[in-house]
Parts: sequence; C-alpha cells; structure tokens
Amino acid sequence: RAFTSDLDITLTESQTVDADGRYKFDLTEVPQEWFFRISVDYDGVDFGSDFGQVTFDEPDLDMPVLVYEKSTDPSILNIRQLHIVLVFDQDRVMVSELYVVGNDSPTVFVGESGSPAGGTFEFSVPEGATDFSVQRGFGSLDSFIPAGEIIETDTGFADTLPVRSGQGTLTLLVQYVMPYDENQTISHPLNYTTTGINLVLPEVGVTLDETDGWISGGQQTMESGTVTTFSKTNVAAEELLTMDLEGSPRSNNAAAGVAIEDNALELVIGLAVAGVVIGGAVFVVRRWQRDAVDDYPSREELIQELADLDDAYEAGEVDEDEYHREREELKAELMAIWEDDDSAQK
Repeated sequence: RAFTSDLDITLTESQTVDADGRYKFDLTEVPQEWFFRISVDYDGVDFGSDFGQVTFDEPDLDMPVLVYEKSTDPSILNIRQLHIVLVFDQDRVMVSELYVVGNDSPTVFVGESGSPAGGTFEFSVPEGATDFSVQRGFGSLDSFIPAGEIIETDTGFADTLPVRSGQGTLTLLVQYVMPYDENQTISHPLNYTTTGINLVLPEVGVTLDETDGWISGGQQTMESGTVTTFSKTNVAAEELLTMDLEGSPRSNNAAAGVAIEDNALELVIGLAVAGVVIGGAVFVVRRWQRDAVDDYPSREELIQELADLDDAYEAGEVDEDEYHREREELKAELMAIWEDDDSAQK
C-alpha cells in the first residue's frame, strides 16, 4: 500500500512471493511524500513491514516482512501490564481493566485448538458483572474500537485474533459494572502470568484492603481529581485478582465530566451507565499513564496505528463507521505532530 501525505491510501498492489520468499514491485512517477508498507498473508495470518519512503537519491526500498510459524501453547502468553480504574456512582462501581498482552516466543499464538476462531487470549469477569463490553486498542493505547471478535467460553471470554510475537502486541479494554453497597469484593482469575498490575482508585471515600498484596503508590492529583494508586507484581497464572473495597462512595461523576470538558467526547466508549459516562474511566487510564511516564505517541507510532486500523478494516474486524471515525482522529493527531515538528525546525 502507498499512503499520501494526508495519510489516505492512494495505491494498492498485490503479488505472490517467489520460492525464496522474495517480492518486487516496480513503480513509476512516485511522489516523494508517499509512504509505503508491505503486508503479507502467511499461512492464514497477516504480517506487515515497517514504513518506508523513496527519494531521488535512494529510489529503491528494501522492505522485509518478518513472519512467524503458528503455536498452540498458551504458556507463551503473558500479561505485561494490567491497568485497572474504578469509577463509583452511589450503588454501582464501573471497572475498567486494560490488558497489555505479550507473546515471548518467535511464533504467533493461534489458540490451543489450532484455530483462532476457537479462542486465543482468554479472560474472565466477576460473577454478577453487568454492562460488559470490550474494546481493542491500537498502538499508543489512545485509540479504541469495539472488539467484535470476542466470544464467550465455558470459563469466561476469549479473543479470536492471533496474538503476535512481541511485548505488547494485544491490548484489550474490558469494562463491566458491579453492585456496590459500602463494601464489595471484586475477584476473578487471571489466566496468564502477569508481570505488573496497576490500580487507580479515586478519592471518593472508598478504601482498598492492602492485605491481599497491594502496595500503595500514594496519591496523585490530576485534572480528573485526586486518586490513589496501588500495584502488584509477578502474579502467577490462574491466581485470583482480588480487590476488597470498603466505604460509602461520594459521587465522582466529575471524572467523566472532565473528560468531556477536555474536548475528549470522541474518546468516550459506550453509553452512560448509572449516570457515569463509561469513557470517564478510560480517560483516567490514559491521563494517568501519560502523566506517569510522559509518554505521548510518536509520529511513527501513529502511522503504525493507521496501518493496523486499515488492516483490521480490510479483514472485516471493524465496521465502516467506526473505521472512518477512528481514522480521522488518528490523522488529526498525526497532522498536529507534523505541524509541531515543522515549527520546531523553523
């Protein structure tokens, strides 16, 4: 594929690789501002190259695509990070769990059955959870679309997309609502070894019992209000994730309000639940992650997000309305970075 400077796909060509796995595209009259990316279907799984540009001095591009064999061994998966945010509204608590999943092997995980349609990455929610939803993240964790590929299993839920090799190749935002009445235990198993868990608890009169191994990181003040962070590390596979909460919550609907006032209405995911905008918790996750590490997406990361989104759309994983909405948001963010870079150079 070729992309214009406005990040629109302007050219698509296909070829079959030769016996040595090599390919060649001969193009003429190519604008220098075009970006190129190669994608390959290998054994039923799509893989992609890095981006490249040609110039007058270097009119040839060498764009290898690294492909992997399939694996059915679930032990190669791990949860690199699990970010949890709680949003209270009197008699309910909305839980947002952001899974960042890695695959430590030089293979692509296609599920224990050998077919991704039977389930790949598996996860659970507590008994009694309602208003369940899952969104899929792209690249810098700022872009989410509904994950229509999730299936229900005998033990919970599972994704049906292959998990590629790498440290954070799968990102899922799982959200659900639990009843809350002065105290509540929220618990469900984690199916894989988990390197780190971060919990964000807003200061609304609710406390977390730290006897279950949680370590307090102290309070932080953000635009959405004051929060206390907690963490856990090196949690074994199949161990229960348990959050024992106590206290009668004051309303913290302001967290959602800040997200809207901050011109982030498009980031709101789903519908309102019990007066709390679901996207409010998502906004807190993003704000907290970026404030903690000063990590804003680079130009290259945003371009990669666009490529991933285009791949998902062509594979039928994203509906047309979501695709166009998400693509325009990514383009706007990338254009802003480009303008900032140009200003800095001048």
